[in-house]
Amino acid sequence: MPKSLLDRAHKALADQNPALAERIARQATERFPKTSAAWRTLGLILQEAGRTLEAFEAYERALGLNPNDVDIALALSHAASRLGMKDEALALASYFAQTRPGDFAGISAQCSALLALGRVQEAHDLAVQALGDAPQEAERWQLAGKTARASGGLEQAAQALQEALRLKPNDPRIQYDLAWTLADMGDLEPALDGVEQALAQPLDAETRATAAFLRATILLAKGDLKAGWRAYQVRHDLALPSAAVFDLPLPRWDGQSKLAGHALVVMAEQGLGDEIAFMGMIPDLLEQLGPAGQLSLCADQRLKGLIERSWPTVKAVGHQTQAQLARRHRSPSAPVDGDLWLPLGDLLPLLRSSIADFDRPTGFLKPDPAKSAHWRAWLRTLPEGTKTGVTWRSHKMGDERGRNFAPLSAWGPIFTKPGLTFVNLQYGDTSDECAQIAAQFGVTIHQAPDLDLFNDLEGLAALSAALDMGIGFSNASTNLLGAVGTPLHLLTPPASWPALGQSLYPWYPGTQVHEADAYGGWDGLMAKAALAL
Repeated sequence: MPKSLLDRAHKALADQNPALAERIARQATERFPKTSAAWRTLGLILQEAGRTLEAFEAYERALGLNPNDVDIALALSHAASRLGMKDEALALASYFAQTRPGDFAGISAQCSALLALGRVQEAHDLAVQALGDAPQEAERWQLAGKTARASGGLEQAAQALQEALRLKPNDPRIQYDLAWTLADMGDLEPALDGVEQALAQPLDAETRATAAFLRATILLAKGDLKAGWRAYQVRHDLALPSAAVFDLPLPRWDGQSKLAGHALVVMAEQGLGDEIAFMGMIPDLLEQLGPAGQLSLCADQRLKGLIERSWPTVKAVGHQTQAQLARRHRSPSAPVDGDLWLPLGDLLPLLRSSIADFDRPTGFLKPDPAKSAHWRAWLRTLPEGTKTGVTWRSHKMGDERGRNFAPLSAWGPIFTKPGLTFVNLQYGDTSDECAQIAAQFGVTIHQAPDLDLFNDLEGLAALSAALDMGIGFSNASTNLLGAVGTPLHLLTPPASWPALGQSLYPWYPGTQVHEADAYGGWDGLMAKAALAL
């Protein structure tokens, strides 16, 4: 009977023997392929193992066999969310919620899916309504706090999470959420205390890794680089959904042995902005390798020309990132030769263990001189004024990222400041936004003709180098401005950890950081930045 097999599978999982649990569950699906419970159990086991795509497929089979089992639909929603299938996750969570109105599991899943889609206010409204139905439940206060934080209402979020912790003292997940909120508020010491309290308790692997990453960013925001970079190694923990698998058939550097004389392959990591910022360590790395060493740098293909012009001895190779079983796999896009490899960020403890280590010449990326001359000539055709590159958002604005960027309506003190001529560095379709700026502030954001700001990073770097200065929130464009040495005014939310607790941005000497006093306090930030301009 399938029940006895499934009971054995669940017992093996409870006994922390996932391999045996999977074997038994697969035996059940083979012997009873039309039994929904067998596929559901297999999905649960695969999900526990972090094999989300396989879990999704098993849950999908289970739901196909029993469409009325909304618990399977909910499990499928969670798996879809992990796979980045945001619309499907919301649809499945909504189906569960409609079938079981008032069930908090469905409400929570709906809120998570809405947040992933950037529909923050809808998520918060839903959480507040759910809280009103059962204000004695800590989990509802926690959800209200999480959605308030996503919308930038940090004081409200902290109050809700403190109430959740009162109702459920020492709950590590609530402690983690409160610590995250306090860190966003700039209250770094209580945030660090809170996340360390959470880490001192039993946690599932994903929550532990997520909390450990938060601890790393708090330490870095405090300027504690030695402890911060050690803790930052958790970014590679595969319990983190965002962690990548690096596919290189070479031994990985141990973080301690000498690099001199090695044929080293370095893999750029994380987003494009981080790739650019971390490349400031390449001159130091070349010194570590010495004259007998060789360096191959796997980075975004759009940076290849800039890399090879900046460091002629470096072989630049593109990288490719593919999703496999819900995990990002990054590998070189062409064959590379070497005897050792490392992710670029692994050099931080070696080469940037103190703020003094960042005191390096500015402008480490070298644009094409002819292209820069072309853009300088074009800039001279624009109206008089300091030629100022401007960018106001990220390319990706879902998953709560929108709260890190001021709305265009808050940019008045900057856009109306006399003596500035603005040039668009914001990639993507900005026609509506530029029209809004013109209508609201009477300012033209000049467009560089025939320049694809997203794909042509050579052209963007050359234009950036031709400008008098730039201003904007952290994204690929502001990182390029800093990397080519153009004076930059960087706008940040409170306690942004990449600033490493400094008022001058360490990654790009000469870049001034303007930090908001609080999330949503954009008017004060823009006024401060306008004075600095």
